Amino acid sequence: WQDFATQIPRTDLDPAKAVGVLAGLADRATVRHFQAVYGRLVLSADGVDVSLDGVTTSATRAGDVDRLSFRAALNGVPLSLTVEAGPGGATRAQLATPALNLDLDGGLAGGAFAGRLDLSIPDAAALGGPSGPVQLKGAITLSSGRAEMVDATADILGSAGRLSAALDLAAPRASVDLHADFGRLPAGSLVTLAALAARMGFDPINGAAPFDAGLDLKLAEVDLPNGSIRKLRVTVVDRGGRFGARVDGMAGEGMVSGRFDLV
Repeated sequence: WQDFATQIPRTDLDPAKAVGVLAGLADRATVRHFQAVYGRLVLSADGVDVSLDGVTTSATRAGDVDRLSFRAALNGVPLSLTVEAGPGGATRAQLATPALNLDLDGGLAGGAFAGRLDLSIPDAAALGGPSGPVQLKGAITLSSGRAEMVDATADILGSAGRLSAALDLAAPRASVDLHADFGRLPAGSLVTLAALAARMGFDPINGAAPFDAGLDLKLAEVDLPNGSIRKLRVTVVDRGGRFGARVDGMAGEGMVSGRFDLV
C-alpha cells in the first residue's frame, strides 16, 4: 500500500493516471493468487481519517489477464472495486456500491485511457438528486487532467436523451462543460439541477464559483402546473468572474425569453 500511495499523491487529480496505477497493480500480480481477508485500512489526509473495514483484497493471474479485487465497507456502506489488465493495455474497472454501479471498459495507451463508460444509479435520491433511476452510457476518454464524453446516451427521470460533457483540471482554473438534449421533463428537474450545482459550491450570486462552467440544455418540453414550455433552451456560462444565463422557449402560441448577467 505504501508503494501505491506514493504513485498517486493527494494533489494529483489526473483521472487517466489513477486508472493506469490500478491497472499496473493488477498487472504486477507476481503470484498465481494472493488474498488478504477482513483487514482494516485507514487513510489520513489533512487531519481527516477515513476508515475502511472488512477489507478483502485479492490478486490473480490467469493467462494474459491479471485481476485485482478490492472489497470493503466505507462508513458501513459496502463497496467493491475490480480491475482487470490484459494484453496491449486492455483495461476494465468496475466499481459497485448500493448507490451506483460504474463500469469502464477500454485500453491504456500513451498515458491516456479510451473506452466505454456504463453508469447505473438505482435511485438518484441516495446521492442527493431527484428520486428515480439514472443510466448513462457512452464513449469516454481520460487524459492528463481531463475527462470527456461525447454524445452519450442518458436516461434520467424516465426521459431519454443525449449529452456531452468535459471536465478539465489541467487549466489554471478547473472547468466543466455540459451539453444535453432531452425530451419531456418535469419543471422540478431544473430546480434540482440548480440545487446540485449549489451543493458542489457553484453559487456565483453569493460568491465566486470554485470553477468555470458552461451549460447548454435543450428540452423538447417542460411540464408546468398550468401548461408547458416547448423547445426550451437554457444556456449558462461562468467564465473569468462573469456569469450569464439565457432562457428561450415557446408557451402556447408565443415565445418566452429571458436573460441575466452578473459582473
